[in-house]
Amino acid sequence: MSPTSLRPALSARLLLEFAAERGLPMREALSGLDLEPASLMAPDARIDSGVELDLIAGVVRRLGDSPGLGLELGQRYHLTAYGFWGFALLSSPTLRAALETGLRYLDLSYSYLRVRLRDQDEHTWLIFDADAVPAALRRFLLERDIAALAVILRELFATQVRPSALRLTQPAPPDLRPYRRLFGIEPQFNCPETAVLLPKLLLDAPLPQANPLAAQLCENQCRQLLAERRQRGGLAAQVRDRLLRGVGSGRLPDMDSLAAELNLSSRSLRRHLDAEGSSYRALIDELRQTLAEELLATPGLKLDEIAARLGYSEAASFLHARKRWRQATPA
Repeated sequence: MSPTSLRPALSARLLLEFAAERGLPMREALSGLDLEPASLMAPDARIDSGVELDLIAGVVRRLGDSPGLGLELGQRYHLTAYGFWGFALLSSPTLRAALETGLRYLDLSYSYLRVRLRDQDEHTWLIFDADAVPAALRRFLLERDIAALAVILRELFATQVRPSALRLTQPAPPDLRPYRRLFGIEPQFNCPETAVLLPKLLLDAPLPQANPLAAQLCENQCRQLLAERRQRGGLAAQVRDRLLRGVGSGRLPDMDSLAAELNLSSRSLRRHLDAEGSSYRALIDELRQTLAEELLATPGLKLDEIAARLGYSEAASFLHARKRWRQATPA
């Protein structure tokens, strides 16, 4: 998530309601910020992500950053709070498909963390990386997001779901009961990374509310919302423009040549994109996925032609990518 992007204000409203229930009035929580309560209340209200981080920091400071505070807030993030992003997860065929869709459109969630999947033997780790947020907020935001994950898992399966393991970078708090109640397992603390371990059987289990048509419609909406949100400045937008021009000319530029065109080294380009919550590979993947939908709907185009236009050396590579994106083949 870019530090200067706009995002829905619902997450800020949840935070303010949470703070008010703990004795911190809204006016006091908003003190020092260029925000009026009324500006956050409209259904389509937006808030600058940098301002929201300042709001979170102020609330955490005033409430006292006690261990478990983020867990309490995170349990308010139900799937319905995320709009189309949440409904896309809910209608996915399996948990793995839901997680991959969620990560593909993570900018539509309320997370400030970098989240990724890492397969390991018969399990998959869901990794939460808070290095991009201020150090003073890392524990709170990590707790908030893993609690939100617990809620998402419960609502996807309509029952309590226990991961195989929960690892946290923070020291062990005096009271472990909130963690045990939420996840149903004994958490591990002082770990190198914050991660939730999900067994393969759970990842590939069918979701009770799976609906292929609804999943397709919701993902289309997510794609459109993400494209609208990314019509902004920043290096990622410049890279997208140049990649799009490359597709038009029949050749996607590699990272070195694109960096040179922007008067940057490859290392600097990678660092700047990372700071914006993106990467060269992710931008190419995003562009290919979006254009694939349009090309597949174009009469008369063969798979070999589509693959070539998207920069694949052969149709098999495109088919593999398509299956990963959509959990289905073009047929």
